[in-house]
Amino acid sequence: MKILSLILLAMFIGAPQCFAEEETPEAGLKEILKLYKEKKFETLIKERYTEIYKAEEAGQIDKLVQQFSKRFSNEKKLNQIIAVFESLKNVKPDVSVNPMPRKTETDKMANFPLGKGKFTLYLQKNGKWGFHM
Repeated sequence: MKILSLILLAMFIGAPQCFAEEETPEAGLKEILKLYKEKKFETLIKERYTEIYKAEEAGQIDKLVQQFSKRFSNEKKLNQIIAVFESLKNVKPDVSVNPMPRKTETDKMANFPLGKGKFTLYLQKNGKWGFHM
């Protein structure tokens, strides 16, 4: 019985991601929209930018946040991106396999139809959906 308990404990500790709460792509999109509207660009980058590891490795997170914040301090640009996300709020995405997941991503991606193109979110290993730039 002790061996079985140890095996179960090892499996539980070794696979925490299996028990992580995963948000839906729609919920992720709404949270990203909320962060843009509230101008919480640092949180947006640190929690939703799936390629943040590149800036971490280069020691450039603060610089990336500053550049992103500067870009969207322009109200016209901010309103444009908000309008895009607003238009996608009630759209059902196509969830598919991410053929080339980044270091922080799982094998899931969600494509939201957008005009003649699409907007893609990527499921991160932390259970939150994020974006590429």
